[in-house]
Amino acid sequence: MLVARSWKSYLALFALVGGGFAAGLALGYRIFACPPGTRQHSHTHMAGYRFTSPLLDCEIVADRTAGSELQPFRYKVSELIARRTEAGDADHVAMYFRHLESGASFNIDAQEKFIPASLLKIPVMIAWLKRAERDQTVLGRTFRYDGATDWSAPQAIKPRKTLTPHASYTVDDLIFRMIAYSDNNAWRLLLDNIDTRELDAIVADLNVDFDPSQAATDSMSVKAYSSFYRVLYNATYLNREMSEKALRYLSSVDFRDGILGGVPAGVTVASKFGEKTLEESGIRELHEFGIVYHPRGAYLLGIMTKGHDFARLASVIREISRVVYSEVSSQRVMRAE
Repeated sequence: MLVARSWKSYLALFALVGGGFAAGLALGYRIFACPPGTRQHSHTHMAGYRFTSPLLDCEIVADRTAGSELQPFRYKVSELIARRTEAGDADHVAMYFRHLESGASFNIDAQEKFIPASLLKIPVMIAWLKRAERDQTVLGRTFRYDGATDWSAPQAIKPRKTLTPHASYTVDDLIFRMIAYSDNNAWRLLLDNIDTRELDAIVADLNVDFDPSQAATDSMSVKAYSSFYRVLYNATYLNREMSEKALRYLSSVDFRDGILGGVPAGVTVASKFGEKTLEESGIRELHEFGIVYHPRGAYLLGIMTKGHDFARLASVIREISRVVYSEVSSQRVMRAE
């Protein structure tokens, strides 16, 4: 059962402790085929949209890779994770991959749960953009940052830009800063001015396996969190305009040590990271989710890690990203029938 107002109590704590099927037909080929046991949902591609408008969405009944192009791909990532955990670079790693135009997917320990930390800024963004669908003037409202508390001070990965005390900012600017710079001060202003029942409703509407009242513990899996990204890409929760805005802001994130560091320069990635330090045990968690706009079709990559050193955890995420990008690039082209 979701508990109203639980988001504020948890998120305050986390801040303090640091928290292509149709295209294939046109081109004569497709990269992936939807695995057996899926239901295909066609989408009409709409010109003028950069980040959304998938060509095909496959509703996966169960993740399957047997007999598909992805079987050796999963094996390589599993070997990488085993090697890096054995070397002590991470204690636990979970990952989720989904090719967004075909629906082909696989996961590794996708049900293992982690502390989501700053990843929960995305549902805060979604809640405000949902309001803006009803009233666009919402984005122009201003809130003043009094500077009494610097909520970004405890962050291990510091925001490149943060709010100026006694200055006022529009909601639109605060959303951008919360996402692009992971600024906890921007997040706090937005959180303090929204009814957290709206956040609970998002979790319920998307049927995400997550209880906000338990968010300070290991409470979110990579597979559960992937729902937020899938609805943005498919524009099935927010309208297309607001989904585009959300992914455009996510493509401005300046964290380059993880997924973005594993892809070639110039490739667009719409991503968000989250970090958490458990003071008593010294355990650190570093996670990142992103849509990589690969020339052969966008894919979603989610990686959650636990260990003792943020730099080593980031290097694990970066290497997984590099392997995934390389494997997508080298997939055997499948001719359309």
